[in-house]
Amino acid sequence: MSISDHDFNEELDAVVETTIRLLRDHDQDEYSPVAFLATGEDVEIMSLDDEEEDPTQDELPRLAREFGEHLTQENHDLPECAFFAHVSTADDGAESLVIHGATPDGRCNVAYLNLQRAEPDGPLRATSSKAWHSPAPLAVTGNMALHLLNGMRGT
Repeated sequence: MSISDHDFNEELDAVVETTIRLLRDHDQDEYSPVAFLATGEDVEIMSLDDEEEDPTQDELPRLAREFGEHLTQENHDLPECAFFAHVSTADDGAESLVIHGATPDGRCNVAYLNLQRAEPDGPLRATSSKAWHSPAPLAVTGNMALHLLNGMRGT
């Protein structure tokens, strides 16, 4: 049975809360892309390798897909839902952390955390967040969690 929209959206909220807490409690001046795989009460959290700390926006779909392929090679089962978190930098230099969520049946959600640094290369801190819960047509375009799941499925 697939995960309900309610539970899928609660998983997104939990990923957002966990990420905000980690940024608050640990001085991180970089943020490597991270995948969250949720099945039932279990959530696996995996970071892409250090060499992928600052991928370009154009590289993210390929990286998410390849990471999904890698997870399948390591015998990870397709989760009830997956999330893919990465830093995005606007043309004006403003940073945000984007958390895309997807289910194997194609439902999507997304959250954005506005980031701020006290000094130019200082630690990242979340100042606010906004989530679009499933069903959210806005969350489908460019959804990296969909790429991750497609990589796990080999499609």
